[in-house]
Amino acid sequence: MEKNRLQQTSDKTVQQFIQKAILALKKQVKTIDELISRMVATDQKNARKIEILQSVNGVGPVAISTFVAEFPELGELNR
Repeated sequence: MEKNRLQQTSDKTVQQFIQKAILALKKQVKTIDELISRMVATDQKNARKIEILQSVNGVGPVAISTFVAEFPELGELNR
């Protein structure tokens, strides 16, 4: 949304504020991604599920954490 706002304004001062906001958001995303990676790496309860998911090309820490959080039944047999 900030990138859209940046394109819509011609005011240099506003553009600078928006660019600073974009930079701050990128830093926050990077920090959150690093935290998620660490959490996934240290999750002992779901270690086997994580190991299997990591073996799939293109599936990274963010996707893995989403799968583990949203689909706790993943890897469980029907009872």
